[in-house]
Amino acid sequence: MTDEIRLETPADAESLYYARQDEVAELRYRPHFTGDIIRLGPDRRVCILQHPCAIRRGTTLLNRILVGDVVAGASAPQDWSTGHFKKMFLPDLDDSNAGVDFTRMDVLDSSEVLAGAREAILSIEGVDLLLQRWIYHNSRVVIPTLSFHRQIAGPFEEADLFLEMTETLVAAGKSQEQAELAIDEWLSADYAPGHPPRRQMLGDPQSVSSIRKRLRQDAASGGLGTDQVGGA
Repeated sequence: MTDEIRLETPADAESLYYARQDEVAELRYRPHFTGDIIRLGPDRRVCILQHPCAIRRGTTLLNRILVGDVVAGASAPQDWSTGHFKKMFLPDLDDSNAGVDFTRMDVLDSSEVLAGAREAILSIEGVDLLLQRWIYHNSRVVIPTLSFHRQIAGPFEEADLFLEMTETLVAAGKSQEQAELAIDEWLSADYAPGHPPRRQMLGDPQSVSSIRKRLRQDAASGGLGTDQVGGA
Protein backbone atom coordinates (compact mmCIF):
# COMPACT_ATOMS: atom_id res chain seq x y z
CA MET A 1 0.00 0.00 0.00
CA THR A 2 1.44 3.38 -0.99
CA ASP A 3 1.46 6.41 1.24
CA GLU A 4 -1.37 8.85 0.68
CA ILE A 5 -0.36 11.92 -1.34
CA ARG A 6 -1.02 15.04 0.70
CA LEU A 7 -1.04 18.75 0.00
CA GLU A 8 2.42 20.03 0.74
CA THR A 9 3.68 22.59 3.26
CA PRO A 10 6.70 24.88 2.66
CA ALA A 11 9.60 24.72 5.08
CA ASP A 12 9.21 28.43 5.85
CA ALA A 13 7.59 31.59 4.50
CA GLU A 14 10.78 32.88 2.90
CA SER A 15 10.91 29.93 0.50
CA LEU A 16 7.63 31.07 -1.10
CA TYR A 17 8.99 34.32 -2.49
CA TYR A 18 11.37 35.31 -5.25
CA ALA A 19 10.94 39.00 -4.42
CA ARG A 20 8.70 41.15 -2.21
CA GLN A 21 7.89 44.84 -1.85
CA ASP A 22 10.98 46.99 -2.60
CA GLU A 23 12.85 44.01 -4.08
CA VAL A 24 10.34 43.80 -6.95
CA ALA A 25 11.40 47.14 -8.45
CA GLU A 26 14.81 45.65 -9.26
CA LEU A 27 13.05 42.98 -11.35
CA ARG A 28 10.97 45.35 -13.46
CA TYR A 29 12.07 43.68 -16.71
CA ARG A 30 10.93 40.24 -15.56
CA PRO A 31 7.77 39.23 -17.48
CA HIS A 32 4.52 38.80 -15.57
CA PHE A 33 4.29 35.25 -14.27
CA THR A 34 2.02 32.83 -12.45
CA GLY A 35 1.76 33.85 -8.80
CA ASP A 36 2.61 37.51 -9.30
CA ILE A 37 0.83 39.68 -6.72
CA ILE A 38 -0.53 42.85 -8.33
CA ARG A 39 -1.94 45.87 -6.52
CA LEU A 40 -4.78 47.34 -8.55
CA GLY A 41 -5.70 50.09 -6.11
CA PRO A 42 -5.57 51.01 -2.42
CA ASP A 43 -8.08 48.29 -1.46
CA ARG A 44 -7.44 45.50 -3.94
CA ARG A 45 -4.67 43.08 -4.76
CA VAL A 46 -4.84 40.05 -7.05
CA CYS A 47 -2.72 37.02 -7.90
CA ILE A 48 -2.22 35.68 -11.44
CA LEU A 49 -3.38 32.05 -11.53
CA GLN A 50 -2.68 30.82 -15.05
CA HIS A 51 0.42 29.12 -16.40
CA PRO A 52 2.69 31.69 -18.10
CA CYS A 53 2.07 30.11 -21.51
CA ALA A 54 -1.66 30.74 -21.00
CA ILE A 55 -1.30 34.47 -20.35
CA ARG A 56 0.98 35.58 -23.16
CA ARG A 57 1.70 35.18 -26.84
CA GLY A 58 5.35 35.88 -27.47
CA THR A 59 6.18 38.97 -25.43
CA THR A 60 2.58 40.24 -25.30
CA LEU A 61 0.07 39.52 -22.54
CA LEU A 62 -3.21 38.11 -23.83
CA ASN A 63 -6.27 40.29 -23.48
CA ARG A 64 -7.87 38.46 -20.56
CA ILE A 65 -6.01 37.25 -17.44
CA LEU A 66 -7.48 35.01 -14.73
CA VAL A 67 -6.75 36.22 -11.20
CA GLY A 68 -7.77 35.53 -7.62
CA ASP A 69 -8.22 38.20 -4.98
CA VAL A 70 -5.55 38.51 -2.31
CA VAL A 71 -7.33 38.93 1.02
CA ALA A 72 -6.39 39.60 4.63
CA GLY A 73 -6.93 37.17 7.48
CA ALA A 74 -5.61 33.99 5.84
CA SER A 75 -3.36 32.90 8.69
CA ALA A 76 -1.27 29.92 7.57
CA PRO A 77 -1.48 26.73 9.65
CA GLN A 78 1.59 24.64 10.43
CA ASP A 79 0.31 21.84 8.21
CA TRP A 80 -1.20 23.03 4.92
CA SER A 81 -2.78 19.64 4.21
CA THR A 82 -5.39 19.79 6.96
CA GLY A 83 -7.86 22.32 5.61
CA HIS A 84 -8.44 25.84 4.34
CA PHE A 85 -8.47 24.40 0.84
CA LYS A 86 -10.02 27.52 -0.70
CA LYS A 87 -6.86 29.53 -0.08
CA MET A 88 -3.21 29.83 -0.97
CA PHE A 89 -1.45 31.22 2.07
CA LEU A 90 0.99 34.12 1.68
CA PRO A 91 2.64 34.35 5.11
CA ASP A 92 4.94 37.32 5.67
CA LEU A 93 3.77 39.00 2.48
CA ASP A 94 2.80 41.83 4.80
CA ASP A 95 1.28 42.14 8.29
CA SER A 96 -2.24 41.11 7.24
CA ASN A 97 -1.94 37.30 7.07
CA ALA A 98 -2.56 37.54 3.35
CA GLY A 99 -3.72 34.75 1.08
CA VAL A 100 -5.26 34.11 -2.33
CA ASP A 101 -8.99 33.39 -2.03
CA PHE A 102 -9.99 30.90 -4.75
CA THR A 103 -13.67 31.73 -4.31
CA ARG A 104 -13.08 35.34 -5.36
CA MET A 105 -12.04 35.08 -8.99
CA ASP A 106 -11.98 37.64 -11.77
CA VAL A 107 -10.86 37.97 -15.38
CA LEU A 108 -9.00 41.23 -15.99
CA ASP A 109 -7.99 43.06 -19.11
CA SER A 110 -4.25 42.84 -19.59
CA SER A 111 -4.15 46.65 -19.45
CA GLU A 112 -5.39 46.49 -15.84
CA VAL A 113 -2.66 44.01 -14.94
CA LEU A 114 0.05 46.09 -16.62
CA ALA A 115 -1.18 49.28 -14.94
CA GLY A 116 -1.07 47.67 -11.50
CA ALA A 117 1.94 47.68 -9.19
CA ARG A 118 3.60 44.29 -8.79
CA GLU A 119 4.15 43.74 -5.05
CA ALA A 120 5.52 40.21 -4.99
CA ILE A 121 6.88 37.49 -7.26
CA LEU A 122 6.59 33.93 -6.01
CA SER A 123 9.56 31.57 -6.07
CA ILE A 124 9.26 28.47 -8.21
CA GLU A 125 8.32 26.54 -5.06
CA GLY A 126 5.69 29.16 -4.29
CA VAL A 127 4.24 28.81 -7.81
CA ASP A 128 4.19 25.01 -7.50
CA LEU A 129 2.31 25.22 -4.19
CA LEU A 130 -0.12 27.81 -5.56
CA LEU A 131 -1.00 25.57 -8.50
CA GLN A 132 -1.29 22.50 -6.29
CA ARG A 133 -3.81 24.19 -4.02
CA TRP A 134 -5.68 25.86 -6.91
CA ILE A 135 -6.14 22.54 -8.72
CA TYR A 136 -7.11 20.79 -5.50
CA HIS A 137 -9.74 23.45 -4.79
CA ASN A 138 -11.29 22.83 -8.20
CA SER A 139 -10.96 19.05 -8.43
CA ARG A 140 -10.11 17.56 -5.01
CA VAL A 141 -7.25 15.79 -6.77
CA VAL A 142 -3.83 16.06 -5.11
CA ILE A 143 -1.06 16.47 -7.67
CA PRO A 144 2.50 16.44 -6.28
CA THR A 145 4.25 19.78 -6.66
CA LEU A 146 7.02 18.02 -8.60
CA SER A 147 4.52 17.48 -11.44
CA PHE A 148 3.83 21.21 -11.59
CA HIS A 149 7.54 21.92 -11.30
CA ARG A 150 8.26 20.02 -14.50
CA GLN A 151 5.90 22.35 -16.37
CA ILE A 152 7.01 25.56 -14.61
CA ALA A 153 10.79 25.13 -14.57
CA GLY A 154 11.37 26.03 -18.23
CA PRO A 155 9.14 29.14 -18.25
CA PHE A 156 10.64 30.23 -14.90
CA GLU A 157 14.15 30.02 -16.40
CA GLU A 158 12.88 31.92 -19.44
CA ALA A 159 11.51 34.73 -17.25
CA ASP A 160 14.90 35.01 -15.53
CA LEU A 161 16.65 35.14 -18.90
CA PHE A 162 14.32 37.90 -20.07
CA LEU A 163 15.11 39.85 -16.91
CA GLU A 164 18.86 39.49 -17.25
CA MET A 165 19.17 40.02 -20.99
CA THR A 166 16.64 42.85 -21.23
CA GLU A 167 18.72 44.75 -18.67
CA THR A 168 21.84 44.02 -20.73
CA LEU A 169 20.33 45.08 -24.06
CA VAL A 170 18.66 48.20 -22.66
CA ALA A 171 22.00 49.23 -21.16
CA ALA A 172 23.50 48.74 -24.64
CA GLY A 173 21.00 51.17 -26.16
CA LYS A 174 17.96 49.12 -27.20
CA SER A 175 14.46 50.01 -26.09
CA GLN A 176 12.72 47.54 -23.80
CA GLU A 177 10.43 46.51 -26.65
CA GLN A 178 13.35 45.90 -29.02
CA ALA A 179 15.21 43.92 -26.36
CA GLU A 180 12.24 41.71 -25.55
CA LEU A 181 11.56 41.01 -29.22
CA ALA A 182 15.20 40.10 -29.84
CA ILE A 183 15.27 37.70 -26.88
CA ASP A 184 11.95 36.14 -27.87
CA GLU A 185 13.11 35.51 -31.43
CA TRP A 186 16.44 34.10 -30.23
CA LEU A 187 14.67 31.66 -27.91
CA SER A 188 12.31 30.64 -30.71
CA ALA A 189 15.19 29.55 -32.95
CA ASP A 190 16.23 25.87 -33.01
CA TYR A 191 18.83 24.88 -30.43
CA ALA A 192 20.73 23.00 -33.16
CA PRO A 193 19.79 21.09 -36.32
CA GLY A 194 17.44 18.31 -35.34
CA HIS A 195 16.81 19.76 -31.87
CA PRO A 196 13.75 21.65 -30.57
CA PRO A 197 13.69 25.43 -30.07
CA ARG A 198 15.95 26.89 -27.41
CA ARG A 199 12.88 27.91 -25.40
CA GLN A 200 11.78 24.29 -25.16
CA MET A 201 15.27 23.19 -24.13
CA LEU A 202 15.02 25.42 -21.05
CA GLY A 203 12.77 22.74 -19.55
CA ASP A 204 15.68 20.28 -19.62
CA PRO A 205 18.00 20.83 -16.62
CA GLN A 206 20.91 19.50 -18.68
CA SER A 207 20.49 22.25 -21.28
CA VAL A 208 19.83 25.34 -19.19
CA SER A 209 23.45 26.33 -18.61
CA SER A 210 24.25 25.94 -22.32
CA ILE A 211 21.30 28.13 -23.33
CA ARG A 212 22.31 30.82 -20.84
CA LYS A 213 25.92 30.72 -22.04
CA ARG A 214 24.96 30.99 -25.72
CA LEU A 215 22.56 33.84 -25.08
CA ARG A 216 25.16 35.82 -23.14
CA GLN A 217 27.76 35.18 -25.82
CA ASP A 218 25.46 36.33 -28.61
CA ALA A 219 24.49 39.45 -26.66
CA ALA A 220 28.13 40.27 -25.93
CA SER A 221 29.13 39.81 -29.59
CA GLY A 222 26.31 41.99 -30.89
CA GLY A 223 24.61 39.00 -32.48
CA LEU A 224 21.38 39.40 -30.57
CA GLY A 225 18.99 41.57 -32.52
CA THR A 226 15.93 41.27 -34.68
CA ASP A 227 18.06 41.27 -37.83
CA GLN A 228 20.50 38.65 -36.58
CA VAL A 229 18.54 36.43 -34.24
CA GLY A 230 18.72 32.71 -34.90
CA GLY A 231 22.45 32.25 -35.31
CA ALA A 232 24.18 30.05 -32.76
